[in-house]
Amino acid sequence: MVIVLAAKNLNAGNNTSYFSMKGFAEGLSRRGHKVRLIVYGEKPAARKIRNISKAVTGADVVHIFEPSRFGRAVCKAARHSGIPVVSGFYTVPEKFILNIGLGWLTPARHIIYLLWHFCFYRNFKHIHCLSKSVAAQLRTYGYKA
Repeated sequence: MVIVLAAKNLNAGNNTSYFSMKGFAEGLSRRGHKVRLIVYGEKPAARKIRNISKAVTGADVVHIFEPSRFGRAVCKAARHSGIPVVSGFYTVPEKFILNIGLGWLTPARHIIYLLWHFCFYRNFKHIHCLSKSVAAQLRTYGYKA
């Protein structure tokens, strides 16, 4: 099976998506699957749509690791080619909020859950989560996890 994994940044040493992508790719390869990695570069994703389309061509499934414009571009290219797409939820909004200094703003996590759902995750029938508790939390916000 040919599986395409897409993430915004492969080289972030403390990035949960990077570790998930790396381990996932290694595990799939050990099981005999051909794995392709698509990583966002310097230029905006919209300008690279031809490269993305080429990267997903011939894939059996595409897995997108992060909610981003890049992820939406990969999803669009895969669906245009008739390739099934799944996404992962690996960035917990609570940690994200603390990192950007908004931990004091109580409604911030609710806003991020709702924005991510509306702008990205509502387009997926399947969302991979790292735990059942994360999946349960997502379902309270209307996600299909």
